[in-house]
Amino acid sequence: MDKELSPREKEILMLVTQGLTNREIANRLGISWRTVDAYLRRVYRKINVRGRIAAVVWYMQHEKGDVPTNGGEST
Repeated sequence: MDKELSPREKEILMLVTQGLTNREIANRLGISWRTVDAYLRRVYRKINVRGRIAAVVWYMQHEKGDVPTNGGEST
């Protein structure tokens, strides 16, 4: 990995692992879907992957925390 992910990048990547779309992530975080898209493009560059599925696989291999499943949210 070229650079460490920021807390926001990690948060967005975690939400991707839950199966949320960019628009759903944007709504949850109170930002635009274009901002989510920009974050994800930056994440893909940092972790050297080409897309969403590869990013999820990377996350599951490199992040030690539990990968939340649908319905596992606590708010």
